[in-house]
Amino acid sequence: MLEFTSSHIRDREGIFGLVEMSGIKIVGSFDSLQLKEGMRVKMSGCGIRPDGTAFYHFVKA
Repeated sequence: MLEFTSSHIRDREGIFGLVEMSGIKIVGSFDSLQLKEGMRVKMSGCGIRPDGTAFYHFVKA
């Protein structure tokens, strides 16, 4: 994980981070508050929401 932050925007609350996978940078969500820059993570889910936007979810590796 490169960086992370928390969102307080209504209907988009949560922890989000920038992850690099095979040279591609992806913004995804996390369940844990115990994050630190440089930690290894793995993708636990991804898909398309009903409104057409993509989502990515990560957990600690």
